[in-house]
Amino acid sequence: RQASELTPEEKRKAARMINLIEEKINRGHTEENPILRGRSVFNGKVQQGMYAKEETASSTCSHDAFFLTSLVDISQKRDVAITDIKGAYLNARMKG
Repeated sequence: RQASELTPEEKRKAARMINLIEEKINRGHTEENPILRGRSVFNGKVQQGMYAKEETASSTCSHDAFFLTSLVDISQKRDVAITDIKGAYLNARMKG
């Protein structure tokens, strides 16, 4: 649907993106020849209070637990892979 077709309530609940563009001067780049980097970030503030924390929170391990697990992996020569599914949070189905 187009934004013009949304009700005021639907617009209020809509997820907003914050687009950031920054100028980087490093690795051989100068002020005259900078590199521009951009990223988009989800602004979840508009959805605060719409869902109970228990419904949206995900567990996170402590730094100590992460490092201890890593030490065990290394000592036992385990194969380990880490991945991040970009946008999975934004594409999750939500009630509402």
